[in-house]
Amino acid sequence: MDSRKNSSAPYNDCNRIFLGHHIYPPAFPDIQSTIIYNTGPLRAKPDFPFKLDLKTDDKAWFKIFIVNRGNNSAEDLATQVTFHDNMIHNVEKAYTPPSLAKRIKDFSKANTSFYEMLFYLPARTTIEYPFHLNKLIKSSDEFKYYVVSKERDWTPSTSILPRTSRYLNVFQNTAYAEENINKEEHASAPGSGIFIGGYDPVVMSNELFDLLQAKKLITSADAVEIKKVTEAYKEGILFGGINVLKFNEVLINKLLQNKVISSEQATRIINRAP
Repeated sequence: MDSRKNSSAPYNDCNRIFLGHHIYPPAFPDIQSTIIYNTGPLRAKPDFPFKLDLKTDDKAWFKIFIVNRGNNSAEDLATQVTFHDNMIHNVEKAYTPPSLAKRIKDFSKANTSFYEMLFYLPARTTIEYPFHLNKLIKSSDEFKYYVVSKERDWTPSTSILPRTSRYLNVFQNTAYAEENINKEEHASAPGSGIFIGGYDPVVMSNELFDLLQAKKLITSADAVEIKKVTEAYKEGILFGGINVLKFNEVLINKLLQNKVISSEQATRIINRAP
């Protein structure tokens, strides 16, 4: 019996190795970065079906968002941006959680460049670098950006999102399907300038609003109703003057009414939100 136990030991060891590497793979970091910058206000007022008050943003800002969505830390995470001119007026830094500031390994800033390295960026943490520039950036050709760690170069997966300010009113494309607004002729959707995890909730809501109309999941009349109810509701937390939670509530009710989703699906969405 002892010999059988001994003979099975190598198999058991190999089996544990197989289980460890294939069924339970090691955890890795997953660094996702986003760059958003203001290209300035529109030169001409777009022709939309609703009367809106023009509110533009002519401030030269540039923001970097870095999130570790993986299950392990990224070691020696370095971020660098270099501008082609003396662009940098000031740089702010925001860490989530704030204790990340204690992990700074190296840092440098000049009029044309910014560099920071952390000993490691833990899983599920975020860094935000808001830049105040001396002038507006018009294209991504005016800067170079890198984000790397010991594990790999994360730069190629960076999302670069220029923003052209236009209207304070978020839901300006209400008659999207009926009026057939050509979005390629206009700048990208306006945002609140407030970001959660690197994303602007107003931009996401606006794009969803357009998509549902384009796919005819809500009608133009539905869109007008959603717009009026959302804009009239000024309680709670507002992003760019809009209560995004109220917008989602009205939208879900409308999708229920149109039988696009079931009551069970709506309940599941709401229960997952907290």
